[in-house]
Amino acid sequence: MIFRLLPLLIGLYFAYAGAGSLTLAVAGERVDATVDETVVKAVKEVPAPDGSAPTYVMRTKVAYHFDVCPRQAPPQVPPDAICVRAEGSDTRILSAPYSVLAHDKGYAVPVVFLRPAPWVNAVRQPKHLVVYGLLELLLGLAVVLFEVKVLMRERETRLAEAQAPVLPMAQPADLWHDLGKPLGPDDPKSSRKEEDIPPS
Repeated sequence: MIFRLLPLLIGLYFAYAGAGSLTLAVAGERVDATVDETVVKAVKEVPAPDGSAPTYVMRTKVAYHFDVCPRQAPPQVPPDAICVRAEGSDTRILSAPYSVLAHDKGYAVPVVFLRPAPWVNAVRQPKHLVVYGLLELLLGLAVVLFEVKVLMRERETRLAEAQAPVLPMAQPADLWHDLGKPLGPDDPKSSRKEEDIPPS
């Protein structure tokens, strides 16, 4: 049963991720996070039109953490006592003059998050959040609607089969029922007429 619901769960995940990205792009609160780890996934060289040194577009995976503090904190309470640490990871696309990173951790990166749910966060890339969020949302909704239609059709088929009248089973022919009956003149079992019987 879980394998039958797997496409529906995948569709719900994509719809949730897309809705989260769009919400972050519209209502996300910005904060500077500290990068804990950077993994370079791809590097593309972009030549300069004037023949100068090329630039590089790097696709990296960054893991980071940041503190979520209340907007109005009491002055006598230290920030560490009332702030909550949040973590996240995201794909970051940036341009750099070199094909290697100057550092892979400890630097700041702009992040947007939802204050009621800080675990919903991403690197602040407005175009990336809107484009990919919209694609994920549409894909997820399409998969969910398709799977719901399939499940409803299967349910209707099962209900129709359950409500169909059950025909009685045909009784097997009784081979011994007509054994003691005399054969009539119209009975197909009587293959010879009486006049064909020679006198004794």
